[in-house]
Amino acid sequence: MLYFANRYPTRVWVAIMFYSPDSCGGEGGNWGTRGWWGIDPGGTAAVFNGDIDYNRYYAFYAKAADGAQWTGPYGSVYVYHSAFDSCVDIGSSAAYDVVGMRLIDVGDYDDYTITLIP
Repeated sequence: MLYFANRYPTRVWVAIMFYSPDSCGGEGGNWGTRGWWGIDPGGTAAVFNGDIDYNRYYAFYAKAADGAQWTGPYGSVYVYHSAFDSCVDIGSSAAYDVVGMRLIDVGDYDDYTITLIP
């Protein structure tokens, strides 16, 4: 299980990218994308319940209510104002932005928590 813990002083929203060749093979780049999980300060959210052996690597993007962002060089992930479930590099005119994500390696852990801090 992949978790996010919000230790930032404002609410944050999280989107993830994960290896998914069955549903996102070919033009989907083999990576699925999902968002949003809204997490209040001090809160934790479970964002992915998948096979850790199959999904050792994930990527994430987060944005805070005060404008802070956690971003990186991975993706081109189309994000929307409402919840989404798509594939990397696939978007529509309804997207409000294209973001990059930070890569994380969960190793051999069955449960892994990413803590968002200032």
